[in-house]
Amino acid sequence: MGIRHVDTVCISSYDHDNQRELKVLKRAEGDGEGFIVIDDLVDTGGTAVAIREMYPKAHFVTIFAKPAGRPLV
Repeated sequence: MGIRHVDTVCISSYDHDNQRELKVLKRAEGDGEGFIVIDDLVDTGGTAVAIREMYPKAHFVTIFAKPAGRPLV
């Protein structure tokens, strides 16, 4: 695959058990070109929307999408 760099993006949307406003804790540099963003779970889609806004050229994949998040993956 020619992968030369691996990085993480950290977005928090929960405070203990309560969902709250998204907070970007760590982001990767760039516009997403050449990125594959992998999310384990798309629940409401809020994080997926934020990722797509931050990295418009990235490919976004998920392991599991709940019904509300399916249109985003």
